[in-house]
Amino acid sequence: MIFFFSSQNGTASDSNSYFLINLLGKIGVNISSSMGISVANFIVRKTAHVTEYFILFMLLYFGFKRTYLKNIIIYPAIITILYSISDEFHQLFIEGRSGRIKDVFIDSIGVLIGLLIIGIKNKVKEQKTYPRA
Repeated sequence: MIFFFSSQNGTASDSNSYFLINLLGKIGVNISSSMGISVANFIVRKTAHVTEYFILFMLLYFGFKRTYLKNIIIYPAIITILYSISDEFHQLFIEGRSGRIKDVFIDSIGVLIGLLIIGIKNKVKEQKTYPRA
């Protein structure tokens, strides 16, 4: 899905963002009127970056969880960030798109959210297994 969306030219990509902004407006979440359409477009696009890379990280994590490797959390994080870098490079060749290092950092927020959720989950699990005296 990430590759598919990244392969769309700039016009098609903007169209997807505006479609989502209009859809949100129809269900009562009108983000464009309070901040302007260009700011709303920016927020939708960057939220999509974080979300798609969070999902990729979590899918990789659950895949690696079934292996016998140690420190499995590092592999999905590295793979996700490397994919983000390759995706931004890919966008350099798409009309109306540009590869930006700042988008790699934004994508990495999805990884950080995943790491945080897994860390909290493991901490809660650990506390249930070894209750304090």
